[in-house]
Amino acid sequence: MNGKSNGKKKKKKKGAAKSGGGLFSRLLKNTGKEDKAGNGGKAKAKAKPLTPLERSIQEIKHMAKVGESDPERLAGLLSQLLGGEQEKRRQAQEDFDKMVWDIVNKDDEKNNEES
Repeated sequence: MNGKSNGKKKKKKKGAAKSGGGLFSRLLKNTGKEDKAGNGGKAKAKAKPLTPLERSIQEIKHMAKVGESDPERLAGLLSQLLGGEQEKRRQAQEDFDKMVWDIVNKDDEKNNEES
């Protein structure tokens, strides 16, 4: 007997059984951090999404922690935030000015055509 025709099925390797399937399913499943935390694999209840006020409070608390541990990093974060806000304001003003300019030019063209 050569082992091929003995009628027994080959057993899967233990590592393959733990992998949980193919590549696609491995990519989509959780990283397993919840299981390691001691939840026993139970489905974690979804938390309610934060309101904008709660989100702002969380950001401020996080920045306070960053400021305590690394003030230079906090300064960099704040300068990026303020720079982004100034850029948004500048862009909004530029868009508004362009819109007003277009309206004024249309009125001038109508007046020139009527004359």
